[in-house]
Amino acid sequence: MIDDDWQTLFEPKSKSDWLQKIEADAKGEFSQDLLVHSFGPGIHMHAVQTREDLNGLPHLNKSSVYNSLKWGHSQRWAIGTPALLSNKVDETVKQLQDASRGPAEQVLLEANDGEGSLSEEHIQELFSQWNAPDLPLHIRLTPRLVHFIRTQYGHVLASGSSFEAQRIDPTDPNHPLQELNQAELSLFEQVPVARSVSCYIPDDSTDEANSLGDTLAALDRYISRSEDKTKALTSLLSRIQFILDCGSNFYAEIARHRALRYLTTRFVNEHAPNYTSHLEIPIIAELRTGEDSALTVADRLLLNTTMAMSAIIGGCTVLIVKPPLVLSQKDRAEIIRLTTNLQLMLRHESHLDQVIDPAAGSYYIEVLTHQFIQSAWEYYEQKR
Repeated sequence: MIDDDWQTLFEPKSKSDWLQKIEADAKGEFSQDLLVHSFGPGIHMHAVQTREDLNGLPHLNKSSVYNSLKWGHSQRWAIGTPALLSNKVDETVKQLQDASRGPAEQVLLEANDGEGSLSEEHIQELFSQWNAPDLPLHIRLTPRLVHFIRTQYGHVLASGSSFEAQRIDPTDPNHPLQELNQAELSLFEQVPVARSVSCYIPDDSTDEANSLGDTLAALDRYISRSEDKTKALTSLLSRIQFILDCGSNFYAEIARHRALRYLTTRFVNEHAPNYTSHLEIPIIAELRTGEDSALTVADRLLLNTTMAMSAIIGGCTVLIVKPPLVLSQKDRAEIIRLTTNLQLMLRHESHLDQVIDPAAGSYYIEVLTHQFIQSAWEYYEQKR
């Protein structure tokens, strides 16, 4: 088509009229209703096509704050994989050995039986059979077992290993913190590799913003236990890690990850305005594909791929896909193999680790991120 022929194909008589008509159509009631309906109740959406349309999003107009979404580094996530510790320590050793030979860059070590039957003897048996100094572990056991591992086997753990000695639960304000005594905590704080406080953020598809607001309120309660909140927050920042349960709502998960980083930066700026260290809090995204045994391996692979992309584009630090416990050991091993390989494909073929903020500029994600930020902060201020 030559340049002048476009005039004969549309009713508007000028190119300017045509562009105005296209923009008006793009902002029509049908597309507006479609956006609201596709996401769900409680989120007000409006279409954005031009630079002027973005002027209503404050976090885009403040470069210093918007850069907090990037946390000053290029996107790179660690490929994670789960390992289950049980009375059958030999099976756990095999899982760890398989992980050390594969593409995994971090292993989540947790119990599959409620931890009630595990003892220090099981830990001793595990580390007597397995030693992979280059593979970081994220250890999720009881605080006492975590402390035992840290004091007895800390010298064989890889740099970047982390622990869950304390747990902050935003969903239950009255939930007592699982924690060590002061003497034991001081041992963690003396060691550089001492991420030991985990803040859980559940997958709440009905109200993501309030879930983020609850997280800020939980952090506020945590530092308020100290007379010096600024000092307590500074100490917490060196030990905390976020654990995000991720769902299958692709766009919401991207926006939730981005909003979390922004809100954390804002929280730190308010409570510790003189904090000058580089803010970098690990975000461990855990993908749960449900316990529906009717899903085939291929179904789960497709589901895992979209969920993994949402966590990566949102900016997770570690990504762990957890197969359902109802699967057989063979099927679980197959799912773990496929999910670690799909992360390799997302990294080396899709190049998702080469972009600092892949979602930047997407009108839908930007508006959704901003609304999560605004609603979460308002909700947090109401609960303070």
